[in-house]
Amino acid sequence: MAELKIALVGSAPASLRLAPYQDPEWQIWGCSPGLFGYASRVTEWYELHLWEPGQPWFSPEYCQWLKNLPTRGVKLWTGAPVGDLPGSEVFPFDEIQAEFDPHDWFCSSTVYWMMARAIKMGATKIGFWGIDMAAGEEYEMQRAGLHFLSYIARARGIEVGIPMESDLFTPRFRYGQHEWSHSFRKWRARRAELDGRVMEADRMSRAKADEATFLRGAIDDVNYMHSTWVHRNAHLGPDLVPKVLQAPVDFEPSAPIELHEDPPAPYGLKADGTPKAKPGRKRTRKGRGVRMIDGANPR
Repeated sequence: MAELKIALVGSAPASLRLAPYQDPEWQIWGCSPGLFGYASRVTEWYELHLWEPGQPWFSPEYCQWLKNLPTRGVKLWTGAPVGDLPGSEVFPFDEIQAEFDPHDWFCSSTVYWMMARAIKMGATKIGFWGIDMAAGEEYEMQRAGLHFLSYIARARGIEVGIPMESDLFTPRFRYGQHEWSHSFRKWRARRAELDGRVMEADRMSRAKADEATFLRGAIDDVNYMHSTWVHRNAHLGPDLVPKVLQAPVDFEPSAPIELHEDPPAPYGLKADGTPKAKPGRKRTRKGRGVRMIDGANPR
């Protein structure tokens, strides 16, 4: 009986180019818009997501490429009927799920459906290229689904493997036991260091943001003073002031000047406790202007 070798290929850059595209013994089952430009040969393609041309992941080039697949003899699987993709087939979700995941615990990725179908078809070898699922929380459940199917595959005598460039089957630390290990404590210390640096960077960022807010307010104040209150004349020293500004101002009254003293104002206390009067200065009025007769300039 001939072997049925199936390569499941995604878009993880570390190993997507290493898939056995040139080996006719392997079927190439692909998925992901990030792969279609690299796959030189495809046997089946899985686009199970909602059909949304115009979205960033459904570029015009990718949509056209999908439309051409059935004409090239490539089986195209979709999640529901798509009128824009003549020749495509709806993936048999219910049939696959009934056999491999009746409780909806693990069917959390396109690659899960691909691997389950490969097992159901009687594959003798299943390989993963361009599939790492190493992006933290996003792929934790998806990795678990593939690990679960790998147990089923092994129980059925199916060989499952990955290239050295992938970490798809690298296990997580063993809870409790591995907390005592060198590597766990090293990476925990590294995480604490980075957390501290992030906190300090955030603190400095907030301080700089506050400083920038203050400076913007100062600029607004300067703009107001510059356009409203700044004296337009140059102040370059007494020898450089225009002579017209140094000319004496004629304050000769056109009417008799009435002299009087300012009324007394509290200016401390006398020995007997009564308030002292602050010394006043005589002033004179001319029209509506006021000047001090002791020589101060009028304002």
